[in-house]
Amino acid sequence: MNGRRKIKKFVVLGSNGKTLIEDICKKRNWIVSPEPTVFDFKWTEVKAHIDFENFREGKQMVNHIPNTTGLTTKDGLFNSLRRLYCSNHNQRKPSKDNLYDIIPETYELSCCRDVNLLLGKTGDDDLWICKPVNCNQGKGIFVLRGKKQIQEYLGKREQQKKPPKRIIQRYIARPLLIKKKKFDIRTFLLVASTRPFLVYYHTGYLKLSVNDYDPSSEDISTHLTNQYQQKRNPGYKDIMDETVMSMEQFQSYLNALEFGSVASDWVEGDLKSRMKLVSFIAFKSVMHSLPCKLGCFDLFGVDFMIDEAFNVWLIEVNTNPALHTNCTVLKDIIPSVVQQTIEIAVEVFEKKCDGKALLPLETKTTFELLYSAERDNLYSFDSVIPRKSKCKGIRKSYTNLHDY
Repeated sequence: MNGRRKIKKFVVLGSNGKTLIEDICKKRNWIVSPEPTVFDFKWTEVKAHIDFENFREGKQMVNHIPNTTGLTTKDGLFNSLRRLYCSNHNQRKPSKDNLYDIIPETYELSCCRDVNLLLGKTGDDDLWICKPVNCNQGKGIFVLRGKKQIQEYLGKREQQKKPPKRIIQRYIARPLLIKKKKFDIRTFLLVASTRPFLVYYHTGYLKLSVNDYDPSSEDISTHLTNQYQQKRNPGYKDIMDETVMSMEQFQSYLNALEFGSVASDWVEGDLKSRMKLVSFIAFKSVMHSLPCKLGCFDLFGVDFMIDEAFNVWLIEVNTNPALHTNCTVLKDIIPSVVQQTIEIAVEVFEKKCDGKALLPLETKTTFELLYSAERDNLYSFDSVIPRKSKCKGIRKSYTNLHDY
């Protein structure tokens, strides 16, 4: 293409972060398009609002990439990772000491072989969490306790003409807690370009439950820490700011406990390194299936949990991550992430249109480069199959962490 393609008209559809995104676009002197189908730049909450068949590659930009279900659905992610591990190990099935070092033990309930394996590995007191494969916000998720409850549920599924697709995962029954609250960590994965691939990581924040953790609780908001479920709790409004914590606050909390087994920079050091590597693994597992379209980019929310032994677990990858700023911490994080996402994606798009090298970026950013097709892998493939990341002696030191 001769000459730089200038963005002029933009469209923002949906309510997730709409005002924030519109303000960023207007500050770039872009104008709102009166027609949702006539645009240079489109940001939409729902991917179905993008007509990829008529997408004008190299002339338009859209904030979604086609065919990402291998990353953003629960069964898709599981099978993508399983294929990656199988191909790398040249074996027919993943073993518990590799794939299940980064995700909890997982089975597909629509697969008879998986169901038989599940029943053979379930004890009377084991906890499992059952999830629909293509829902978000914790909808349709429930906990099953022991083989009896699993068998009862499987019996109900057999009576359905077309049971919904679900996975079941071994429940992390002894998670790391913060003041007796369960939490997970939201990070961001930005695929800034697919032609060529350019992928970034950004640290995020912690999402905490309103209720104290109790593995026997029947209240699903005790087990799921996403904001949608917490907002349904009657006590949410009173402690809203306490349900989100920055990574810096998390490190300060750990340091205040004065346990010698965790480094004073563990959050920014080992934890971030682990989450970056696992995010790269997730991307690597689907890279071959993503269409290479100039102008398509995508911002994903990647969620992790930490158990009391400080193992880091990938929980899921979300399309259309929440961009709300209803808490103090979110006001500090989300606007910057969204603004930098747009700035990076636009810079990369314009450079590619001008035939220039994408790197180094001119945009000042707190995103960290994970992968560049121009520079090849930033990780050797041997490191794509990591072992569990444990701190020496951590289990002994933190046996009473649930008391804090």
